[in-house]
Amino acid sequence: DPRQEMTVKPVHVDELRPLLDSMKSIPLNAAQVGTPTGWMGYIARELRVHGHPNEARALSDTVLAWFRARPAPTDPQVREDFARALYDAGRWEQAGTEVRQLLRADPTNIGLRSLAGDVAARLGDRRTVDRTDAWLASLKRPYLNGYNTFERARLAAILGERVRANDLFLQALDDGFAIVERVGPHEDPDFDSIRDMSAYKLLYLDKSESSHEIGRSPVRSRAR
Repeated sequence: DPRQEMTVKPVHVDELRPLLDSMKSIPLNAAQVGTPTGWMGYIARELRVHGHPNEARALSDTVLAWFRARPAPTDPQVREDFARALYDAGRWEQAGTEVRQLLRADPTNIGLRSLAGDVAARLGDRRTVDRTDAWLASLKRPYLNGYNTFERARLAAILGERVRANDLFLQALDDGFAIVERVGPHEDPDFDSIRDMSAYKLLYLDKSESSHEIGRSPVRSRAR
């Protein structure tokens, strides 16, 4: 699993090249979890956080070139991957156009509504950010398990509201937010502003740190 390889040992970019080349040729209808572009985007974010920004940007450009070399996607998941690829590449306006089109067909999709808010935060559209945050806060669906609160933490982190972002992140964990099949926001640039705060420390605590540095609340004990 490339995710495990990248998160437990240093990244050796040359070792990734054959894997990335093979991923480019995988058809979208292959029986697999996720899509080739989704996984390449994930790897690009991992490269960035592990100190390879140039390679990360190049891979983000590769993902966009992959889309542009093919007919416009019609599958909603692939279209969302395209919107997220634009977002990761810093093409905020284009990402916003794509996600708004997707929202017309699926207006209550939490991931899409959150992404639209993220784009707004990047573009300085505070009115849309506030509306998105209020919508997320109002959700009362079963089995949210803190997902909506986690996305509110993302919005606050993008805006640089560090204390609020950290508090919301901790609340999401208290509400049952689980890191499924991944390592959480470890590689996510949206959370860069709170990497030195307690929510991050309880998820990514250096083994050399003593437990008293982040406290001993029940959720902290479980997370560690």
